[in-house]
Amino acid sequence: MDEILKVLIAIQNLDSEIEKLRHKKISLPKEIQELENEIQKLSAEKEKIITSFKKEEIKLRELEVDLKEIQEKIRNFQEKSRQVKSNEEYRAMISQIEHANMEKLKKEEEIVVQMELVEKLQRELPEKTKSLDEKKQELEKAANISKQQLAEIEDQLKWNEEKKKVLLEKLPDKERQLYLKLQSRFGSYAICKVVENDVSKSEKDYVCSGCYSVLPLSFVQELKSKQTYSRCPNCGRIIYYHEEM
Repeated sequence: MDEILKVLIAIQNLDSEIEKLRHKKISLPKEIQELENEIQKLSAEKEKIITSFKKEEIKLRELEVDLKEIQEKIRNFQEKSRQVKSNEEYRAMISQIEHANMEKLKKEEEIVVQMELVEKLQRELPEKTKSLDEKKQELEKAANISKQQLAEIEDQLKWNEEKKKVLLEKLPDKERQLYLKLQSRFGSYAICKVVENDVSKSEKDYVCSGCYSVLPLSFVQELKSKQTYSRCPNCGRIIYYHEEM
């Protein structure tokens, strides 16, 4: 195979790899951001669960404080009831004590309900937070892998682009300018092969692998015999006869 053609094919192979890497490089930051968003949601959900539990604990403590105040109020009423001098004052004080005792009973019932709720949340809390932590760890691992892949892609891109520069320098100016022109138009498909196109059992056509236009037999024979390259008569790409066709 012509040495210039070998270099051209090597450059195109690099361009094909560069194109794939650039496409992946574009998609990875979005994937990483989506993973980090999910991680933040899990962190927020865990914080919400913990905050909700603490809120119920605070409510229980407030109810217990309220109960102590009612008990103190009852003790004060009882103390005063021993100091009253008339039956009317005594009856009024007893009424206040009875009312406070009803308050006390109601508050005790509220405390029992709240205590059961806090105990229930306390039992559920470790399992819920553990599940969220495990999901978060999985997402963090995936995000770290994606970040590592992004770094590796950037390194590989840099290496491929440097290698492409070296190979381009090996080409004569005419071929280098031609390839760059075609590459800007066709991307990583600036160079094509001659491929067989079965028309029937008795005959075959040869076509360009880029535009699939039929190639003159004499044109194909010349490429084959000289083991060189030319330009596709239809699309203008660089074309060669593939040895293993």
